[in-house]
Amino acid sequence: MRGALNGSSNCLKIGIAWWEPMINAHRHQGVTIATGSMKPVFDMIAGKLGMCQEYVLPPNGFYGIIQEDGSWDGMMGQLTRREVDLVTMLTLGANRAQYVDFSEVMFMDDQTIIYTRPQLKSDLAGFTRPFTGHVSLIQVFSSGVFNLDVHLSSPLRVVCGVWLLMALILSTVYRSNLKAMLIAPIYRLPFNNVRELAESSILRGVSGGTMAHRSIEEAPADSVLGSLREHWTVHNDIPRGIRDLRAGRLAIIGSSLALKNIIHNTFSQPAPASTSKYLVRTRKKNTRILSLCSSQTRTCPYYLMDEPFLAATIVGLGFPKNSTLKPLVDNVIRQLKEFGIIDYLRFQSLTGYDICLTDQGYHNILRPLNLADFYGTFCVYAAGLVLTAAVFLLEVLHRLFRHSA
Repeated sequence: MRGALNGSSNCLKIGIAWWEPMINAHRHQGVTIATGSMKPVFDMIAGKLGMCQEYVLPPNGFYGIIQEDGSWDGMMGQLTRREVDLVTMLTLGANRAQYVDFSEVMFMDDQTIIYTRPQLKSDLAGFTRPFTGHVSLIQVFSSGVFNLDVHLSSPLRVVCGVWLLMALILSTVYRSNLKAMLIAPIYRLPFNNVRELAESSILRGVSGGTMAHRSIEEAPADSVLGSLREHWTVHNDIPRGIRDLRAGRLAIIGSSLALKNIIHNTFSQPAPASTSKYLVRTRKKNTRILSLCSSQTRTCPYYLMDEPFLAATIVGLGFPKNSTLKPLVDNVIRQLKEFGIIDYLRFQSLTGYDICLTDQGYHNILRPLNLADFYGTFCVYAAGLVLTAAVFLLEVLHRLFRHSA
């Protein structure tokens, strides 16, 4: 092994690439400074080994792609060239395992997709939603068919009474359902699985060199996963990708932890003073969190697919082949896992996502009715008034014609 165990240095050289909220780095006065919820893990590893730490950013800032000549760029290139002792937070893959050694499994992750939630808008045809077309026809028929001036026998009166009672029940249920749907409308997501996304024209974005990038790039063209390449963009400009996501121009494919962090950060950001406050339902397990930020506006504008398209991916640290440092670090990782420290660090920075997941975004908003919600009903009333006036006018003209005749 190079570095401290070879006597050339007493510091671990650690390659690092962006993976919020787990690990990130920035340059300050010529020194690379690491941040993120997993930073304490590397502090404890270095402390156990009695070494200092030196973080090294890859030249292109990302994980790395294998080149035509068989070499790697990015963080994987640092490992294969033995420029670093280990690298942070690497997802295990068959192609990577041929070139580097992986540590003890730190945790399991999955690959999923994030996109902007649809905006709730007033529905002009909302008054037709509570019942299906057949039930609506029965309701209309039952409300008006027996409003006739005819003499009915006793059995028919019983039938009419039962029928009108059913009409009353249907009308009452209709009003209740209509009010509920207007206040808390059901909205349809643009997509909720990979096939629906592939059939849409939504642009898909993925960071180069990641597990999601390789999986889509290597998938057959006629497969569902391969069809995502028809409308996709590959780049590592994370701020630009998040801006495009916020504007609804891009669906981001990647690690669920990184995407959950986007939801958490959006939820935790203070809103402008002019923004109206949302009322979040207080639940016992969220009372402490909500009490800390009740004076700020909280929104959940994004959603994740219900099912990941790549589940149970293994995350660990990467080492150069046959590194003598690996068994020492594995021992530290096992101890941290046994005490639950890694899981605690992994989830402590995602409280905002937990609240969004609990209340499902729009379901935590008390939405008052506005005038636009009744436009459809107003149109029906207006049409009824016009029709009634037309019938009345025809009756008047008919009577005048009879008198004149």
